[in-house]
Amino acid sequence: MIHPIAFIKNKPELCAFVLEHGLFGFLIWDTSLGMVYPSEIATKSMGLVPHQSFPAACLLNHSGYNLDPKYKPNHSFFGRICFDPNESAGFPFHFHSIEVSEGGKSYRILALDAALNKNEENQIPIIQSEMELKSVSRLLDQMANLAKIGGWDLDLRTGKANWTDVTKRIHEVEDDFNPSVESGLQFYHSEESRTKITNAVNALLEMGTEYDLELEMVTAKGNQTWVRTIGRAEYENEKIVKIYGIIQDINDRKKWEMALASQTAILWSFVEHAPAAVAMLDQEMRYIALSQRWIEDYKIPLLKEELIGKCHYEVFPNISDEWKKIHTRGLAGEILKSDEDIWRPPGWEKDQVIQWEIRPWNLLSGGIGGILMFTRDITESYETKLELKHAKEVAEKSYNAKSEFLANMSHEIRTPLNGIIGYSDLLAETLVDTAFNEYAQIIKQSAHTLLNIVNDILDFSKAEAGKLQLAEEPNDLKKVILDSIRIMDIQAITKGLDIRLDLDGNIPKTLMFDANRLRQVMLNLIGNALKFTEIGFIVCKLERLESTLEAEVLVRISVKDTGIGIALENQKKIFDSFTQEDFSTTRKFGGTGLGLAISRQLLSLMKSELQVSSTLGQGSEFYFIIPFRLPEVDLNLKSDSPNVMEDLEGKENKTNRSGLKILVVEDNLVNMGLMKNFIKRIVTDVSILEAENGEEAISVFQKENPHLILMDIQMPVKNGYDATIAIRSLPAGTNVPIIAVTAGIIDGEKEKCFAVGMNDYLSKPVQKENLKQILRKWLLEEDSRIKPEQSS
Repeated sequence: MIHPIAFIKNKPELCAFVLEHGLFGFLIWDTSLGMVYPSEIATKSMGLVPHQSFPAACLLNHSGYNLDPKYKPNHSFFGRICFDPNESAGFPFHFHSIEVSEGGKSYRILALDAALNKNEENQIPIIQSEMELKSVSRLLDQMANLAKIGGWDLDLRTGKANWTDVTKRIHEVEDDFNPSVESGLQFYHSEESRTKITNAVNALLEMGTEYDLELEMVTAKGNQTWVRTIGRAEYENEKIVKIYGIIQDINDRKKWEMALASQTAILWSFVEHAPAAVAMLDQEMRYIALSQRWIEDYKIPLLKEELIGKCHYEVFPNISDEWKKIHTRGLAGEILKSDEDIWRPPGWEKDQVIQWEIRPWNLLSGGIGGILMFTRDITESYETKLELKHAKEVAEKSYNAKSEFLANMSHEIRTPLNGIIGYSDLLAETLVDTAFNEYAQIIKQSAHTLLNIVNDILDFSKAEAGKLQLAEEPNDLKKVILDSIRIMDIQAITKGLDIRLDLDGNIPKTLMFDANRLRQVMLNLIGNALKFTEIGFIVCKLERLESTLEAEVLVRISVKDTGIGIALENQKKIFDSFTQEDFSTTRKFGGTGLGLAISRQLLSLMKSELQVSSTLGQGSEFYFIIPFRLPEVDLNLKSDSPNVMEDLEGKENKTNRSGLKILVVEDNLVNMGLMKNFIKRIVTDVSILEAENGEEAISVFQKENPHLILMDIQMPVKNGYDATIAIRSLPAGTNVPIIAVTAGIIDGEKEKCFAVGMNDYLSKPVQKENLKQILRKWLLEEDSRIKPEQSS
């Protein structure tokens, strides 16, 4: 047997059909077997035993004839169910019929919409009308439920009030709730809503004034909601006898409207109060919203309210076609902007510079509603930028002039210093074991002091310009520190002080760093320690620290003294340029006050920081921690120890030529003489050729074919660069070593020397030891034809 509920289960279309039409249940007619299966409600309507089925022959049409299974009526018809063949009346019903197929069988679903009393077939037209009315009523109820609209009325003659079911559901009251005007008004708690509805109901009762209000209400269960209520009056003999109306739940719409209003208010607030000029326009380029800044920036002689609704081209009648094309592109969905746009509005005295952006805005329903225009007057900042650019150009010119001045001054100062230092060195060697040796040493030391001051000023100038650079190469850290100590040893011995080295054995020999710049830092720190220490000693300590990186070696380097110390309040300012602890320090100990400032900047390039720990009267410790890189390849550094020189000095001349020719190109006679003296003391059996300028150097080279050239850079007639280029172009000038000898400090000078073909670089003041290293490097090879002097 077919179970009707199971049959329509999970069939939404059948469920909907039964719910809409099956007021008294429904039947499933198996047209193949000719059997009818009633639902439980239909069973009760017909007084049958539950789950009892019956033959299809019991189904009759309104004329009393059996329904043919092939008979396909319209969607509804009037008929009877007659279980007794002798009884012609049966059970009259209003049937709604649809056909379905399942499992290869055909079924007909008959929904029972209304039952008719026996022997009342003559009432079928009346019942049909009632059923149609009932259907319309049901439809209205369904629509009311869907729209959440309830009805109410009040008969003023009887005082009886009625609420529909939807009205009761909106108020969340029980089905047996007895409504009245007073009880209805109690649901409006807020003062504003209660005042509005009370006044409206009174006006409706007294004068018949209709009302249509949206109010905030609190239901019987305490839920806050929004409703729309409409009230009207019904008259009889020009007298109000009844009031009625509807109430609709609009809470969802109201929430959405309030959220939209909030978002709209935020948008409008943003537009109106934005610090930039903002305008919102529709597809017709009419103003929807705009900021006050828009009016002010464009000097529009209208109020904001007056601009709303006006066309942009009406406000700006002289707007260009180019701007109109931009607007059209924006209205088509394109985003356009410009960081700097120069224009001059009509009647303005000078150009304006604006930054602008145009973006489309979208409608909630989809599509582009118009454009948002953002503009910002940047005329002032643009002019400031131009002024800054001009100021930068002036500053760069000033800096270049300063750099050029420093370069020239350096050359001019270093050139005489070269002679002073060189000849005082020679004089000291000549006057060994005499009182005059001391005088020569004093001259030499004073010249070195002057040279250090010049170097400090030049380095500080580079640091100011951010042009201090490092040349990171594999170097022996211990050797660099020892070299620094050796250089300062004479000064320490003179003061009766001892410089000690405390070296951590875990520090690798070879590390990557700029040896010259680290040596400069150490010389500054050791020099300061010697300067401010009268009794005691100086300790240079190197300590390896733990590092989280494999290819990194952290080393703490410190210089500690037993000198005068530094007061706590002065420990920060000593790192400032041209600053010492106080003026008395400058008067007593001298110096430029640049050493620590330069050292700090050099260490900053090395990713380190110079720090100090000091106690007044007990000494100071300057220290820093450097992250050294390990070289990618384990390099064996060449030693510059005297043993190498001894080995080289033992080499024999492998050529048949007995002399060595060195060409010295120098326009200063003092420096020429000094260079010749140095060479003669370094190398034996040497022929020194001379040239006062680059032009002469080329001529001498062509005639004498020297083995090495010491080339000055700044010379009259032809400078060292041009002379080198000319010599390199000669067949014999391809391989001759050319060493630049210069007092200049112009950025990139060393690189330029190498670029034109020079082999090495020697800076003035030239010291004999430095010259010796250069000659050894370029002349003492296995196939060399010369040999050095036996003693210097």
